[in-house]
Amino acid sequence: DSVAFDEFKTDLWKGTAYGNTAKVLEKTVSSIQREDIVDFYNNVFNAENVVISINGSVDNQEYINYFSRILKNSNNKSVNLSDYKTQYKPLQKNKISKINKDSQATWILVGWLTDGVTNEKDWAALQVIDSILGSGMSSRLFTNLRDEQGLAYQVGSTFSSNVNKGVFAVYIATNPSTEQVAKNGIFNEIEKLKKEFVTNKELNEAKDKLLGNFVLSIETNMEKASLVNSLEISGRGYNYTDKYPQIINSITAQDVIRTVNKYFNQPYVMTIVGPLNKSVDKN
Repeated sequence: DSVAFDEFKTDLWKGTAYGNTAKVLEKTVSSIQREDIVDFYNNVFNAENVVISINGSVDNQEYINYFSRILKNSNNKSVNLSDYKTQYKPLQKNKISKINKDSQATWILVGWLTDGVTNEKDWAALQVIDSILGSGMSSRLFTNLRDEQGLAYQVGSTFSSNVNKGVFAVYIATNPSTEQVAKNGIFNEIEKLKKEFVTNKELNEAKDKLLGNFVLSIETNMEKASLVNSLEISGRGYNYTDKYPQIINSITAQDVIRTVNKYFNQPYVMTIVGPLNKSVDKN
């Protein structure tokens, strides 16, 4: 799975800041010199670019004084993540990579580029779609491909979104002899979402799952501080935590089908890792 995900991200984000995968790091890390590190630190780690979030019972002034000594405003240019948006080009056609690896399972990943977190409506809709399609044992992929057809050792979906772009991916680990059947199963589930409105029951269950997981994800001080930090950095603001339930609950069945057709009709990246010589699909 680690080989599959790294290859997938390398293909998807090639030539962009999000494409610094382990495969890329292996080729480039040896060329990094001390002056590269110092320059990066001086240009990025200054008061204009750093967000500090603290959650807990602390002396505010003590921490303000402490970080003010470390992070002095050096009048360096602030980093604007939106300046890098031009790096991210739409895929012109499907990109499929196959890696021959001696293993008991074949891993298949299929993914589509999406807008970033600033597209609030689509971001929320994709969260709901992820919950319906491949999050947990009640999801469609788990129920239909694993429980009913016995095609999967592992199966699910994942949605990850950054400031400039995001990705929605579906994955399955299957027996090498059922690779083609598993691929067909994934695309069949995608096609259903494109053409059939989800029921109110399924939609509400997906929302409840998201909101429940959200509450569980911020139980500790560290989790709260981490979330607030990412919200500030991405431009959504620390009070987005109060807004999140409203955004998720606003998503309708019409939003789901619109969003699925907006992104999943675009070219995709597919990565397959496994013993290809045992696969039924030779193409």
